[in-house]
Amino acid sequence: MFLLADKHKLSSKTMFSEIDFPEKQVSLSSKGAYPQFMNVVTLENIDVIMNELCLRFDDGVEVFLPLEMLRRACPCAHCQGEPDALGRVVKPVVEYTPQAFVLRTIERIGGYALRPIWGDGHATGIYSLGYLRDLAKFV
Repeated sequence: MFLLADKHKLSSKTMFSEIDFPEKQVSLSSKGAYPQFMNVVTLENIDVIMNELCLRFDDGVEVFLPLEMLRRACPCAHCQGEPDALGRVVKPVVEYTPQAFVLRTIERIGGYALRPIWGDGHATGIYSLGYLRDLAKFV
């Protein structure tokens, strides 16, 4: 079961063309079951040039991210910490070797994220496409 807007239940076996939200009527896009206001983008190309990860999206946006920055911005719990029972997040101390910034391979996770596998074996970071586009603002 999916729960939308706290009171709209959808079965995974039921197809809907429109969902009635309290504030607006939402039509589902032709790209699948994404409401049109979600700005769904897809990744057209992934490449590594020198020490940068290069991404091109279907809306024409190109992103160039330095590999060292990408590794240091890893969103996984091992690198960023995770909240305890009281909601406190203790950021762990992460030691980087030169191999930590070598990108061995990168895997697509569905249509929404990438998972890099680094030279030091680290492979638990799942970078959403939105997160990658946001990182580009800091380059």
